[in-house]
Amino acid sequence: MFKNILIFVFVFYTCVNGYCQFSTGVISYKTSVESNKRKSENLKIADLIEKIEKKSNDLNFILKFSDDNKTSFCPEEKLKTDTNEEDELTKKLALLKISPYIYFNDFTNLERILVATDGTLIKKEIIKSNWELINETKMIDKFLCFKAISTKTIINRNGEEKDLKIIAWYAPSIPVPFGPMDYFGLPGLILEIQERNFTLVASSIFFSEKEIKIDFPKGKAITQEEYERKILSGN
Repeated sequence: MFKNILIFVFVFYTCVNGYCQFSTGVISYKTSVESNKRKSENLKIADLIEKIEKKSNDLNFILKFSDDNKTSFCPEEKLKTDTNEEDELTKKLALLKISPYIYFNDFTNLERILVATDGTLIKKEIIKSNWELINETKMIDKFLCFKAISTKTIINRNGEEKDLKIIAWYAPSIPVPFGPMDYFGLPGLILEIQERNFTLVASSIFFSEKEIKIDFPKGKAITQEEYERKILSGN
């Protein structure tokens, strides 16, 4: 009995100290996209798809989290090189394929702001996913990660609802419940997400004792429904 109490106290203080140590951080995620096995008979379309897939594998995203329970997730800005219109279009389509929004999350007030590619601000309520914790592990960098599975409902091109399987790998040794895009709520930082035919995996993990300030975008925000009507109307 006394031994069990000692173990509990040790784990408790380890978690508390760990949370203080990891209360702010910057995580870089590398993308990996499976090649589409179904090739279009249209050579131009097939060539464009191949370029998008190639560009998708060259993308990096940055997750920041602060000690006031806020996070941001956005593409990593790289130094501009000489690119043409086709390269810019390919990059935009690749970004849409992986993450169509920039995410700002306030987990204290359960509020989320999405920034669309056209600059529109979309406000959403944060809703926690239902995760199934799996007793399966693997190493990501130097962190032991555990597997979790969830599903989310999407609308396909035919307007039909479809359940999408999500696989996450989280590190309990980093006791913060954050992750890329709109994924969160696990007992540890999510270091890898598998969704559809792409994977986001942490490639650089940096923690700081200094304050990281996450500034939410300013301006009028609309609902997801209002944004979808705006897109359909072409305005």
